[in-house]
Amino acid sequence: ERAHNDEGGALAAYYLTALSAVNDELGTDFDLTRFRYQARYVSQLRRVEMLLVATASHKVIIDGSPHAFRKGDSILAAVSLSFTRSTLEGMLTGVGLEVVDWRSDEGQRFAVVTTAVSTGNGDESPDDR
Repeated sequence: ERAHNDEGGALAAYYLTALSAVNDELGTDFDLTRFRYQARYVSQLRRVEMLLVATASHKVIIDGSPHAFRKGDSILAAVSLSFTRSTLEGMLTGVGLEVVDWRSDEGQRFAVVTTAVSTGNGDESPDDR
């Protein structure tokens, strides 16, 4: 969560700029001064959510119709997830894929993973495919 609430405010600026882009591209009228950026860790889902939270009640015109925001209402702007190897392998197996190569740092904090369609028998090495 700390990484997503940087002291310099770079991520806050990024997400508010994205809201400005929505205004430009879709003709909405989000007032950026009425939103603040917040990142929060949701332990039940094991994820960090990046939110734009309304600082006051107001209305935004979207597709020509007013949409009310109450103070504290939020827009879910992004989600950041982390996976353990076993969690990722379980998810991949569920969709017919398997890990064929896993390269990680010494602390097992980051990994680059190569996957392939599962052969189903587990007997082949990645070089046999």
